[in-house]
Amino acid sequence: MNIDFDDISTKFKCLSDPTRLRILHMLMENEYCVGDIARTIGTTQANISKHLSLLRQAGMVNHRKDGMQVIYSLSGDRVQQLCKIMCND
Repeated sequence: MNIDFDDISTKFKCLSDPTRLRILHMLMENEYCVGDIARTIGTTQANISKHLSLLRQAGMVNHRKDGMQVIYSLSGDRVQQLCKIMCND
């Protein structure tokens, strides 16, 4: 079995930030646009966009366009399971 330890390390680095954990926790329940995430968490859209970019690069979130908005969701069941473990859900 070939294990990509660099990829695993990147994912865990993403999980080391409280804002990114809050974003992932929100996305466990539903998909959201940047503005909704920013309002719920209480920070700027620019800040959320930066965090979402890192989460996308790590393969933890997906995005799709809906008109002028970009909608984000968790990238799959494994990320969902990891979030549940991290958040004790």
